[in-house]
Amino acid sequence: MQVRLLTAALVVVAIARSVSAFADVPPVLLVENQAKGISLRLHRDALEALPETAGLITSSPWQIEAAQFRGVYLEHVLKLAEINTGSDVNLYALNDYRVQLPSDLRNKAFLAWAISDEYLQPEDKGYFWIIFDFDSMSKAETKAIQSYSIWQLYRIESPRE
Repeated sequence: MQVRLLTAALVVVAIARSVSAFADVPPVLLVENQAKGISLRLHRDALEALPETAGLITSSPWQIEAAQFRGVYLEHVLKLAEINTGSDVNLYALNDYRVQLPSDLRNKAFLAWAISDEYLQPEDKGYFWIIFDFDSMSKAETKAIQSYSIWQLYRIESPRE
């Protein structure tokens, strides 16, 4: 019993430390095109000002019900850095998770910064989360691409070509 309580206490402390480590991180997304030497620091306000800003209503494997996400399709953000449409991109999260998004999924990836008009926070999927319209996919498709749905996203880069 005491071992379980101690383990639970250590988990709570670890989570609190990881959340507090992100408290000073501003809502900025780094987008880098290594092939062309382009590096952009896009604040959430600048992303919200894009004319392509949209909403996406979908459920996800991490939520009970469908939610309304606010953001922009990732392809619009990649165009700002002149990232070639045929290339994969690397996605990096604050929690050290990273994944290479295949080029054939780029046009399906939605960069969300709010759910139901509440900004995402680092302690819960934010500031930025790559989400997909899971409701339009079969369960097999959802399983196949859910690992690309990266949250706490802070950096996107295209590899050197």
